[in-house]
Amino acid sequence: MIQDPWKTFRCKPDPSGCEVEFQDTTYSDLGRDAVYYVRAIEEVSPAVNGGQLRCEYDEQGRCIKVKPCYGDYRTDPNDDCLANVEERAWSSPIYLTQPKQK
Repeated sequence: MIQDPWKTFRCKPDPSGCEVEFQDTTYSDLGRDAVYYVRAIEEVSPAVNGGQLRCEYDEQGRCIKVKPCYGDYRTDPNDDCLANVEERAWSSPIYLTQPKQK
């Protein structure tokens, strides 16, 4: 059973990072092993080619024209190719195994 996202924690902006502790009160009641992982979502920031194809959209939200940043003569030298992105990172899985019944 996948519950994504199961819990969400907000962190205050801090250059030294963020630390979170949580308790899954259903873990022992359900009687099955569990796997947890952390997905960190960074604040929005500009990134080169963050806009990918830089679509121009019509009223229905369909991409009708693209303006890729090629990084060569096809792209205006004054175009910095920046677009805001929300970078993400995933932790390694955290495995919990239910104790064996005696």
